[in-house]
Amino acid sequence: MKIVGIIIMVIGIVGFIHDWILRHITRRKRMEEFLFFFRKAVYAMEETHTPWIMFFEKYEGRDACVTESVHEVADRLKENRYPKGELAWQDVMTERRDTFDFSKDTFELLYHSGNAFFGKSQKENLELLRLYIKLLSDCKERESKEFAERKKVWIPVGTLGGIMVIIILI
Repeated sequence: MKIVGIIIMVIGIVGFIHDWILRHITRRKRMEEFLFFFRKAVYAMEETHTPWIMFFEKYEGRDACVTESVHEVADRLKENRYPKGELAWQDVMTERRDTFDFSKDTFELLYHSGNAFFGKSQKENLELLRLYIKLLSDCKERESKEFAERKKVWIPVGTLGGIMVIIILI
């Protein structure tokens, strides 16, 4: 019975640490996907002059969650039920907040980034998009540093805690 308990504890601790690492990797990939999306938007604005609804509809990224979110914004813009385009963006981002699993700062940045698509002029939109690219890059870098620091603590603490529980059970 003790051996089964020990095995269950070890599996639980390893599973927790593994899940924590996977969630961080997923968040980082989603941030990279939004950065890719913003860069493509800059290109679409400067080079191809693609209308936003068409750009949002045609966007195909590597992360299905981000792609679906952008397509949902396009669908809402087509319905023409929002007085401002950024409200459609903000509604979609709010509804998918838990799916993105971003920190509060990163989510706030993403939430307000809709302003970069629906500003008063193309010049203003380009400046805002470039600013959001820089800010999101900074958020990604900061979260990666925080994760590395936490990882230095949580993996040894989790392992030692598991070993202590095993010793207590024996």
